[in-house]
Amino acid sequence: MVKKIILVFLACISFLCIVLIFIEEKHYKIEDNLVINSSFNYSNNTKRNYRYLNYTENNNYLITNQDDIKNAIYTGLNEGKDIITLNCNYSDYNDCLNDFHTVYDNKNLMKTISNYVSPYNKYSLINYRININDNHAKIVLIIEKKYTNNQIDKINNIIDKYINELYFENKSDEEKVKWTHDFIINNVEYDLDALEKREGTGFSAYDAIVSNKAVCLGYAEAMAIILDKFNIPNIMISNDMHIWNMVFLNKVWLHVDTTWDDSMNSSDIRYDYYLITSDELASLDSSDNHRYDSNIYVETLLN
Repeated sequence: MVKKIILVFLACISFLCIVLIFIEEKHYKIEDNLVINSSFNYSNNTKRNYRYLNYTENNNYLITNQDDIKNAIYTGLNEGKDIITLNCNYSDYNDCLNDFHTVYDNKNLMKTISNYVSPYNKYSLINYRININDNHAKIVLIIEKKYTNNQIDKINNIIDKYINELYFENKSDEEKVKWTHDFIINNVEYDLDALEKREGTGFSAYDAIVSNKAVCLGYAEAMAIILDKFNIPNIMISNDMHIWNMVFLNKVWLHVDTTWDDSMNSSDIRYDYYLITSDELASLDSSDNHRYDSNIYVETLLN
């Protein structure tokens, strides 16, 4: 157990450095939006229709405060947009640009927003430009997706094959969650090379599902993708050291950590971190590995 904690601690330090990169530019060539078309035939919608507590849809992208900005960014990412345009009346909302920078420059906040959308809609890079015309300000966010269409197709082809062969239509949500948990642990090897190099492969669901080797980020994103296919509400929770999942099951939000349930040196599957409450998680691990801000991840209070 001590060895696993040390390995996960070291590997997930690199997660923060790789997941979020921010580049600010005042001029950027805007290309047409790209639409992700996957070959998945069970649920091909990468937009989540769950209603979360901290984020609501802002479909008109009109911003009048920081909450509007956060909700607009969440909405655009959740819809899989490549370009998100925020609009504000500069004469009525003088703090428009300052508030935008407050949100955009907060890397932890931006990472949290990204944890509430499908991994397929997450970004590796966000650029922006600002246009001010009279009293109207337009903030254009240019999204560079973490996953390419080719990667999405390869992941879906593998997962779809299992889902279509195993006939999940009559399975309960709990059975689907358990299968997802076991599938990831049985098919993914913890990537010690990524642990050593702290860069390159090993940090995505593509590495977990296609290459069968990943660190905690790959485990968590793989689980999120499969749960989305089953239309089971879920989020990812992360800190500077680690990332894992929460699942909404039987009207309760519960933690699932497939990385820590992977015994690594054994073929046995553990269920120590499977469908547990926040109190149970705290009793199992009092270290910083599973530390989180419940004011941000409000779902952790609902069990």
